[in-house]
Amino acid sequence: MTRRAMLGVGCLGVAGLVGGGYLWQHRPIRWRRGFTVHLLPPDAPTGEPRFLRGLQWVIQAHLATLAPACVASVPHPDIPLPAKRSAFQLQLRPSRQGDLLCLGFRWRRAGGAWTEVSGKPDAPAQAVSAFLAALPEHVEQDREARLLPRSPELAWELFDLAPIRVPLSETFGLRARLDRLVAQAPECATAWCILGRATYHELLLRRDWTPEERALAEVCMNRALGLVPGMPVAAGELAQMLSDFGENGAALAVLSRAIRIHPHSEMLLNRLAYSARNAGLLDVAHRALLERETWMGHLGGIENTLLYLGEIGRFEEGILMQVQNEGWNSARRFYMGYAALVRGDRDEALRRLREAKGEWSDTRFGDTGFTLWTFLEGRTQESLEALEKLVQQNLTIRTPDGEFILKLAELMALHGKENRAIDLAVRAASHGFGCVQWYERSPLLAPIRVFLRFQALLHTLRERQASQADHFPPSAFGF
Repeated sequence: MTRRAMLGVGCLGVAGLVGGGYLWQHRPIRWRRGFTVHLLPPDAPTGEPRFLRGLQWVIQAHLATLAPACVASVPHPDIPLPAKRSAFQLQLRPSRQGDLLCLGFRWRRAGGAWTEVSGKPDAPAQAVSAFLAALPEHVEQDREARLLPRSPELAWELFDLAPIRVPLSETFGLRARLDRLVAQAPECATAWCILGRATYHELLLRRDWTPEERALAEVCMNRALGLVPGMPVAAGELAQMLSDFGENGAALAVLSRAIRIHPHSEMLLNRLAYSARNAGLLDVAHRALLERETWMGHLGGIENTLLYLGEIGRFEEGILMQVQNEGWNSARRFYMGYAALVRGDRDEALRRLREAKGEWSDTRFGDTGFTLWTFLEGRTQESLEALEKLVQQNLTIRTPDGEFILKLAELMALHGKENRAIDLAVRAASHGFGCVQWYERSPLLAPIRVFLRFQALLHTLRERQASQADHFPPSAFGF
């Protein structure tokens, strides 16, 4: 081989290595090594400035979108990291200096010491970029400013508006600020996501919303997904909204596209478990839960999929772990009593419900807990009145939750009101809850399963569930 030929071969080899390295560095997120981040509540030296909650939400959205990561907010550092995964705890330590952001943070692996990273004051977009580059795992950069506007003024406005926790209609000027944000930052997917999310949550609070408002929420989140395909927070919120409206097929289609880009996303796996179990696809829902548990390192609270599969012990274990981390609330107390009742242990169900000491919050699970507690105590008339009030409240909601409506059907059957229970079961199905297995297996629905109208409902649900299973096998989600 001549010297010139050898030189040519050498150049080709170098070019191949360079090209291969470039392709390796720019391979899709789903092909990169996954890792877990437990995002702790931020620690700010000056207390809790107004922007802190929004900054935490935006940073979580960045990590979930730009990294092959399972990113989850956890309340304290004692929650264990997954043993078999690359994982670390992360705590922001930010401060604001005029229009500049100083984004310090600290991180540590399981059992390791904290590593402190000092930030330097910079424009928000540059500060976030430096933060991402300093993390212990590789995270892509938001080079096209799709997640945070480069303008400091707009970035601070985005921090202030994300996430919205107050009703738009009850807060003067809030809707105008959101509209102005997307008008001034039309290429920012996070801005569109915040507007869509806020509009969607407004629908859940109001009874007089219009079809145009529902369309706006959907358009905004789809706009975000058009700018950043698969963006977990946008896809997750859109899927949740569609399932809340009973459109599980549309929700699963959104999740199928997103989860192939972000297969480790805690939000997408969580939303997939919800939409799949509503559609009756318990195999898909269970695989999503197992995948989420693998990446998180623990169960995730109230997981109805486990209940429907008959894994009641695991269902209770998940709730108790959440109680250990976050304490009791009405939903956890209700479900612990409900689980014991499903097992046929009325005494244990009553014992668990009595632990609330009659202090039930003014929420739907507070009301259902009160209803079940008074029924098991023998205060039947008081319980039935509370149940009827809860049913009437639910009938006026224009975005009812089919899964919750079936709980009302179960309670109505428990009170011996078979026709009312069947009416509610039909309503649950019409609002998207199609898990045939639970209609067939719930011991609380046993009194109404002999009725022809309920049998006809089961026939319709079996056909609908079979169609969903054909369209969305586990492989549709990479399982």
